[in-house]
Amino acid sequence: AVDTTPQGYRIVFEGKPAGPFPQGQLIQLIANGRLTKASYVWKPGMAQWATVENSPEVLRLIVLAPPPFVPTE
Repeated sequence: AVDTTPQGYRIVFEGKPAGPFPQGQLIQLIANGRLTKASYVWKPGMAQWATVENSPEVLRLIVLAPPPFVPTE
């Protein structure tokens, strides 16, 4: 699937804004545990930075993301 969104989300990592990230990359960051409900995100059109918990579009990705895979031996 190709992400046709012209702009992605910017995210605060370790106190510094990074990005923009397309939706597919957000899903990877969620899977890696780097993007959580407490992370701050912003995209063009938003008045200010908001936590993922207050960003329904991104929060939906967290809800739909599978839990981290831990192989058992």
